[in-house]
Amino acid sequence: MTEPFFYESVALAMTRPFNMAFRRRREAGILARLPPGLRPSGFIFHMTRCGSTLAAQILAASPRNIVISEAAPLQAAPQAESHGPASAERCAAWFGGLFNAYGQTCQAGQARLFVKFSASSCATTTSRAPC
Repeated sequence: MTEPFFYESVALAMTRPFNMAFRRRREAGILARLPPGLRPSGFIFHMTRCGSTLAAQILAASPRNIVISEAAPLQAAPQAESHGPASAERCAAWFGGLFNAYGQTCQAGQARLFVKFSASSCATTTSRAPC
């Protein structure tokens, strides 16, 4: 991820012709088949004007770090149980699978994963969520 926010990196990646040839949606079950990725080294919790974006960008400046900033899927997974028939266990599996997917290394030397949560994900998640 190279942009300050996750959605910006995704939007940029999806404009490339090679990436346009593939489906943009995957079943959550595919996450279980990924090899183990980096486990989170730290979390950044956003509050308005607190410097969290700056902290995320400073961490992202090191090629050893993967920084995921305000990823919508990470915000949605803990809340999935309240929006449909998903069980708490299944939501927890999706959440863990997303962390694992984002922790997949793309470049040699990547050793740490940092995740920045938006204020709304921390304010609206259930007690089972990391916030």
